[in-house]
Amino acid sequence: MSRLKTWCLALAVLSSVAGCGSDPPATTPTTDSGTDKPTTTDTPTTEDTPAPTDTPVVTDQGPPACDMGQTRCGDVCVDTQSNSSNCGTCGTTCAAGQVCRAGTCQSDMMCMSGQTLCGTTCVDTTNDVANCGSCGNACPAGQTCNGGMCRAADCPTGQVRCGSTCVDTTNDSANCGTCGNTCAAGQTCTGSMCRSSMMCPAGQTSCGGVCADTMTDVANCGGCGTACPTGQTCQAGTCRAMTCPTGQVLCGSVCVTTATDAANCGMCGRTCAAGQTCAAGACTGATMCPAGQTMCASACADLQTDPANCGTCGNACSASQTCTTG
Repeated sequence: MSRLKTWCLALAVLSSVAGCGSDPPATTPTTDSGTDKPTTTDTPTTEDTPAPTDTPVVTDQGPPACDMGQTRCGDVCVDTQSNSSNCGTCGTTCAAGQVCRAGTCQSDMMCMSGQTLCGTTCVDTTNDVANCGSCGNACPAGQTCNGGMCRAADCPTGQVRCGSTCVDTTNDSANCGTCGNTCAAGQTCTGSMCRSSMMCPAGQTSCGGVCADTMTDVANCGGCGTACPTGQTCQAGTCRAMTCPTGQVLCGSVCVTTATDAANCGMCGRTCAAGQTCAAGACTGATMCPAGQTMCASACADLQTDPANCGTCGNACSASQTCTTG
C-alpha cells in the first residue's frame, strides 16, 4: 500500500509539470521501507531540447569612404586642393601667411585682374619671361613672352638684343657700343662711345671730352663719333658731298686752289719746299708775297682768312671751323 501511494504521487507531479510544457524533472529514487530497490528515472525527450541558433560573424570593414574630391588623411576626409594642413598631399602644411590653392601653398594675397600669384608676387603670365603661361615657366635667353608663349623676338631697327631687352647701343650707358659695356660714373654713351658728361655751350655736345657742333662737325656729324667720308661735309647734322667753287678742288675737307696752294701745288698733298711758292700748279723759287699776305713755309697766306694759317703761320682751324679776321 505504501508503494502504491508513492507511485500515485509521482504520477501526479509528472502530469502537473507536463501540462506546463516544460521537461519533467528527473525523479529522485525512492525506496520502500522494507526494500533497497531504486525507482526508475524519466529521461527527457529530444523534442523538448531547443535547437541552437546561428551567431552572426562581425568583420572589420575599415573607416567609411570619403566623398568625391576628398582624401582621407588620418581620421578625417579633406580636400587636398584647399586644405592648408594637407595641401596637395596629406601632412603638407602651408607656412604662416600662406593658403592652399589648387594643391599648392601660396601667399595669402589677392592679385589684380589679369595677374596671377606666383610665389609671393603677382605677375602677368601673358608677358612675364620668368612666368610665361604659368608660374615658373621661364623663357630661354633671347626670347620674350608673348601671349603666354615663349617666342624668339626681333628688335626694332637700330636696336639689338641684350639679354631679354632690346637696346640702342649708340646711347645706352649700360650697353654702350656692345652688350654689357657699361659707362663709368660721370660718363654717358654717345655715338656708341662712353664720353665725359661735361657741360658744353648751347648748341654743342660733349664728344669724348671735346665740345662739338654735331650740325657741322665732320667728325661728329649728327652725333658723336659719326664721321663723314672723305670729300663730304656736315650740313645740318647730315654728311653731304661738298662742292668747291670754280677753280678750286677738294683736298680732304678743304677747298683749295692747286694752282697757287704750296701745300697742294698742282695736286692735293704736294707741298712746295721752304722758300718756294706755287705758281700755275708748280713749285718755284722764293718770291715776294702780295700785299696783305705772309709767307708761311713755302706759300703766301692771308693770315686773316687762311684756315691753315689763321692769325699766324701753322695755326690751323679744325675741320668744322673757318678763319675770320685771324
